[in-house]
Amino acid sequence: MAVYRLNTLIIKILKGYIIIFLCLGWMIDQGILTHNQLLVFQLMPLALFIIVLAKRKGAINSKPKLITVFFPLIVVISGLINNVNTLSMLLDIRWLILPLFVYLTLINLNLKQQELKGLIKFVFILGILHIPMAFLKYFILEWHGETTLGLISHSGSTYFVTIAFAFILSFSSNNSLLRNLILFFGFILVAVSSAKRAIIFMLPIIFVVFLYLNRDNSKNSLRTFNYSFFLLPLFVYLLVRLSPTLNPSNKIWGVFDLEFAIDYALEYESIDRETFNNTTANRLGTTALILNQTFNSPINFIFGYGGDKLSKSYISSSSSKDFTKQVEYGYNGLTWLLYQYGIIASLIWFLFFFRFKKLSEVIMKTTNSTFWISYAKGIYITAIIMSVFQFGYSPEYKNLELISLVYILFAVAYIYQKKYANIN
Repeated sequence: MAVYRLNTLIIKILKGYIIIFLCLGWMIDQGILTHNQLLVFQLMPLALFIIVLAKRKGAINSKPKLITVFFPLIVVISGLINNVNTLSMLLDIRWLILPLFVYLTLINLNLKQQELKGLIKFVFILGILHIPMAFLKYFILEWHGETTLGLISHSGSTYFVTIAFAFILSFSSNNSLLRNLILFFGFILVAVSSAKRAIIFMLPIIFVVFLYLNRDNSKNSLRTFNYSFFLLPLFVYLLVRLSPTLNPSNKIWGVFDLEFAIDYALEYESIDRETFNNTTANRLGTTALILNQTFNSPINFIFGYGGDKLSKSYISSSSSKDFTKQVEYGYNGLTWLLYQYGIIASLIWFLFFFRFKKLSEVIMKTTNSTFWISYAKGIYITAIIMSVFQFGYSPEYKNLELISLVYILFAVAYIYQKKYANIN
């Protein structure tokens, strides 16, 4: 009974931790608060993990060892080689490390299936609440696309929307046609309010992956094909017309011109694109620059240039000739890790996220539960998003709110596969 009460308390605190940052994100974006003022709240997952560690008297599940053992070792080696500013490194790496304790805390709780479904419900409800929030942001507040409101902000919106569509598709056979359509159109509105162009290119891939997952189920395959046939063109049409940068009219509800939108996207991501002060300002250009820089030094290619090199304090205090000053924008999941900690660290984190694809396949093969098979399909696609997409697009493993929710979903999948999949 005491264990159950502890589990309940820890889960409630984790939920509160995520809700606090979702509610205060817009204040940070507007400069009313700073992240450092919320440092105590950021440490909450670590504190909960320590409580669980003490309760279990040190007998904890610390898998995967690649993340919990080898990555910290690489951080230390990189720091020694590059003589880093330890405080700057810790302040910067906290965004990567602290949310991970959400995952490590949950997998060390003895959770029942009912509690696992409760966590899933919590994440899904938070996601669905963003539909009215998107309406508020876009039509009433008329905030710019990247202005923060919950998870609707910057590149994180791209992952949020694509993950939402992954689970909508995965559970589409469990829901009525009306509910599916409401959710589809609702998250199209979320996508439009975020104004992230990358969603146009990622969503078709999500549909293709889901078709692959249902290749042996003709009914689900036909349903997915019908959704993609009717909804994807509508989604592209709305996003182009409602995003000023994607239409030649340069205004909301401007002229639909697909060729213009594609040309803009290609030019925006051109490897040669630079800003007025000759810095790289897109992912291709930044990736090419960092790969060229790291390839010049084998030791830095392996262990990076140190975990303080992309901290705000380092960049603001370093010489104008410093390499980091050549980059205005465009770090992705690969290059953020590669430049600071090296190629081994990049591979460790890629494999960490990608392993949930394999885990979801195990669930689909071992359980007879329709609910958990659907959930596993959502995890399969989410694993691809957080590995393949993330390492080519944007390092959202540092987005505290989004990645904490993803870690909840991954932890639920891990616990279910280890404890319950063979008995359902």
